[in-house]
Amino acid sequence: MERHSCVKLIYLAGLMILLTACGTSSSEVPSGYYAFQTGEEVETALDDLTFQPELPDFIPVHMVSVVSDIYEKNNQETLDISFYTEKNDLLSLTFTKGTNENHWVDPQKVKINQQLRGTYEDNQFAKRLSWKKNGITYTLAFRESVDAQTVDEQSVSKEHLLEVARSFHS
Repeated sequence: MERHSCVKLIYLAGLMILLTACGTSSSEVPSGYYAFQTGEEVETALDDLTFQPELPDFIPVHMVSVVSDIYEKNNQETLDISFYTEKNDLLSLTFTKGTNENHWVDPQKVKINQQLRGTYEDNQFAKRLSWKKNGITYTLAFRESVDAQTVDEQSVSKEHLLEVARSFHS
């Protein structure tokens, strides 16, 4: 009986290691969202940064292409990762070392989680959520394709952006 328990324990430990090695399981990604996968281009850009931003577990769009760019804005290093959908919708994740105060319209203060506050803006052409954490400014911006209909069930909302922001981790 004791040998059977040891074999069972070893099997369970191996299974846990395997599940951990596989990363985020699809059950952890909420319905209507897609797992965030960096890919080689984004990994290279992240390696070239002088700072390490947190990354989301998931995004609210099914991306078909991604473009990343590192640049300096107001002497601050910035990484922009842009995800494009099949309909040419655009979701941008921007990470800036320092403060990036660039408001489009009157920002609305929002609560992301118990410790984190941010600002949300909607100028009818795009939605943007920004927050600061550990000296890094994070910005999520969504712009629907110009071909998109006025009413679209797949449209990314303020709540979608907040849910993605809550999923960020080191």
